[in-house]
Amino acid sequence: MVILGKIWTFWQDVVIENISRYCLLAIILLAFVEVVRRYLFGDTFIWYQDVAVYGHMAIIFLYFSVALRSNSHIRLTLILEVLQRKGGAYARIAQIIELIAFAVGFIICVVFIWCGVGFVRSGYDFGRTTESADLLIWPFYLILVIGFVFMAVELSISFVTRLKQLAR
Repeated sequence: MVILGKIWTFWQDVVIENISRYCLLAIILLAFVEVVRRYLFGDTFIWYQDVAVYGHMAIIFLYFSVALRSNSHIRLTLILEVLQRKGGAYARIAQIIELIAFAVGFIICVVFIWCGVGFVRSGYDFGRTTESADLLIWPFYLILVIGFVFMAVELSISFVTRLKQLAR
């Protein structure tokens, strides 16, 4: 189990983080090229806006699990911090609230994955494209679903970790 944890950590911290980083850099460079093309040459790529919007969204969703893993995501912690500062039974209540949040997040991820797989499948089967550039849209949807799979795994790891802390 320890080896599997190390593989997952490497996958998240090195592979997914770097894929996200370099894809976002590519989108930013593409935006720069598009600005230069538009203002210097009066021409644009017809597919640029679709790639920028869908690609940006897909890469951010792929990165969510890395953000969750490193605790750098947006959290509403005011109530939890107040309860933890009081200590004792209040700190346990804060831990239980976190457990519930992880469980609810996991359920949301599973629902999104379930519906998302159908979306990817129908997009692939019908050859659905973006509105302006006729780019196939199912690869972007697939990245979203993969991002939610990674998030579900990360939420389950966080749930088990917090559950072990609560049991102590």
